[in-house]
Amino acid sequence: MPTDILIVSIVTSTVLTLLKVVGGLLTGSYGVLADGFHSLCDVIAMTANHFGMKASLRPANGLEAYENYKNEVLGTFVVSFVLFVVGMFILVRSYMGLIRGVVHAPGLGAAVIIIVAFIITYWLYLYSKKASEKSDSPGLAINTKQILLNVLSTVAVLIGLLGSCFTMNYLDPVAAIVVALIILYTSLDIIHAALKQNEMARLTKEQVDEILALVTEAAPKAQVTRIKTLAVRKKIWLLLELAGTPRKPLAAELLDRLDSDLRAQLPYLDNVIVRPVPPRKAPLLKVETDNFARELRTARNYLSLALGIALVVVFSAAAFGVGMFAHERNVLIPADINDVRAGVSAQLGRAPYFYLYRMDKKKGQFITNRLAFSPFEVDLRAARFFKDYHINAIITQNIGPIFFDRMTKFGIGVYQGDPYQTIQQQIELFRQGRLKKMTRPNVNVRFGLDNMRLLRPWSSWQPN
Repeated sequence: MPTDILIVSIVTSTVLTLLKVVGGLLTGSYGVLADGFHSLCDVIAMTANHFGMKASLRPANGLEAYENYKNEVLGTFVVSFVLFVVGMFILVRSYMGLIRGVVHAPGLGAAVIIIVAFIITYWLYLYSKKASEKSDSPGLAINTKQILLNVLSTVAVLIGLLGSCFTMNYLDPVAAIVVALIILYTSLDIIHAALKQNEMARLTKEQVDEILALVTEAAPKAQVTRIKTLAVRKKIWLLLELAGTPRKPLAAELLDRLDSDLRAQLPYLDNVIVRPVPPRKAPLLKVETDNFARELRTARNYLSLALGIALVVVFSAAAFGVGMFAHERNVLIPADINDVRAGVSAQLGRAPYFYLYRMDKKKGQFITNRLAFSPFEVDLRAARFFKDYHINAIITQNIGPIFFDRMTKFGIGVYQGDPYQTIQQQIELFRQGRLKKMTRPNVNVRFGLDNMRLLRPWSSWQPN
């Protein structure tokens, strides 16, 4: 069953999403994280596809099958717009990270995650492709195409990760941009496929005359009130409504015989429904073609309006200086003097100055540390101070256990500073992803206090 194939795809894609998102967060890889969002989009699309297909495959007569099929196509149409919005978000975030943010080197761990994801995704593609070739379901065909694009995006991320392992760190966010473009292509391709399924089944005048001639021959006194054609999975359904008279209603045998004659003599009809309707005062022949173009237009207009409102909000916020896609990325470096040509201070919480550098603006400023000469331990107060300034990373020579624990809880990365490099050089090394991230404190709790010689006994710091 096609729905069983989709269930396997949903479960597998969910596992891939968790693997990539967690791996991307742990390794700091733009590409792995973007590929994780791509897999999440697949899960959403496959789930919507599953419920739509389940409804469309439910046993039903022609009209019910048509309504179910219409819901499947419209659901796919809506999901494609969701994919488009997510793709745009990833594209903008990755681009901003490439030109303004910090480019990390994720390492071989991220590459191993992507290799495992590639093997699973390629197996899923072969599995879905084999099932799709045996079925004419448009939902399963779209599912197979989504998985193939996921395979391609995984390959792009793997290339970016391998490049970043050889000092080409920029390839990781570039791979994320490629993934975003693949998501955008997927969404537009699904929209195109959904519109292609909107096949029109118009009857020519000659075909209508053939139908009326058969009705006249089989039931001369019956009146045709409506002829309606439906396009369901590339098959033409004919709905024929007949009205009898109050004294001579249409017999069931007559309807069955007319149904059989239409199927046998008109090869362009795949399915036929003949049903009676109450007699009217003046029954009129009505020829209809239902291709649910009106519903598609309505869905497109509403979704386009929502997208337009979102763009207006984004551009209006940007005009007033409110960042919608980029947030402040501040790096803090303790300093002994307010000069970027000086080195990093050996102290952190008691450093005389803090150099606050904003990565997206590429400029910084020195802040006087009001806690530098406090007679009390300053770790907790300095940690709150760093949080208030939206610090994303700290470059320091030394950090104690209390300070390190708070920075970890706040999600602030701590990087090992080089005592022989200037502050300006440290910023550049950090931007290139060449500074080592500290995983544990390297001094004791009283390191900063012990280095305040003004608070020591006078005899302990006088020269001999």
